[in-house]
Amino acid sequence: MNTYMVYQLKDGADLRDFRFEPLDRLHSAGLSVDPANYELVYAAPLTPGETLETIYTDLNIHRPDDFHGHSLSVSDIVVMREYGNPLC
Repeated sequence: MNTYMVYQLKDGADLRDFRFEPLDRLHSAGLSVDPANYELVYAAPLTPGETLETIYTDLNIHRPDDFHGHSLSVSDIVVMREYGNPLC
């Protein structure tokens, strides 16, 4: 099954410099992304024609009852899998 997963930064003051920051700004500040700082907050089927834009709209405007993360931000990671393989 095709799916997408949303990872958001874990809570904690130690990650405040990473919150809501785009990747290029982190790199320019000498910071890097550590997967251990993220937690899976949502997973759903990836339907044909679905894009990052439609996922953003669905989770921010038409928020599903089972989505308990914050509104999507540039510091979030969205993994889209097709036939079990990440889409690039």
